[in-house]
Amino acid sequence: MKRVLAAAFLFSLLCFASAAHASPFTITAQLTGDARQGNPDNIFLDITINGDTNSNVTSWLVDLNSPLHPGASLHEFNFNLAGAFLDYSFDSFSPLSWAVAGGANAEGSGSADFVFQAAGPNNTVTNDDSLTFNANKLTGNFSVADFMSAACSTGDLVLGCNQLGAHVGSLVAGRGESDSGFAVGNYSTDRQITAVPEPASLLLLGSGLVAATSARRRKKAQ
Repeated sequence: MKRVLAAAFLFSLLCFASAAHASPFTITAQLTGDARQGNPDNIFLDITINGDTNSNVTSWLVDLNSPLHPGASLHEFNFNLAGAFLDYSFDSFSPLSWAVAGGANAEGSGSADFVFQAAGPNNTVTNDDSLTFNANKLTGNFSVADFMSAACSTGDLVLGCNQLGAHVGSLVAGRGESDSGFAVGNYSTDRQITAVPEPASLLLLGSGLVAATSARRRKKAQ
């Protein structure tokens, strides 16, 4: 009976060790623009990505938040992740009419290129209606490095090098300005890593507790 209890205890410790190494994380970004002459500024998009290092799925929220452009509409959302397009898949879109395709030149950017492009009908993602979807990593689980080490866009010297971009239309334009613009930004995280016991340490602790309990029982029996 004692052996059964000890085995059960050690199994519980192993399960706890696995759970202890689960590390939720949140990646954020704010895209701003447009800095180019002839395009409206005061464009803002807030990006929130939630994941866990024990999961191959992350949930994304793309929130167009540009109060000075009340009629603003997201035309295209561009981003990079560590790795290639074929390393990921995407689903659970809201609005349902949106999808992610392989990247190319980002609409409205001039000549910036990104690996991924999320696009859908105009006027479906606005200041009042956000875009949400899931990203799935096809090999292994997500980590903060999949975002923080993603390459930046290439090809446009004016916009600079950025990990994310968005083409936004239906903007309030001044005289001589376009009614669309391009916002850019980069991933950030304020994640604080909390040290957790290693599985080997937990097993050692568990073994010691079992041994101490057995010794105490033997002493009482004597």
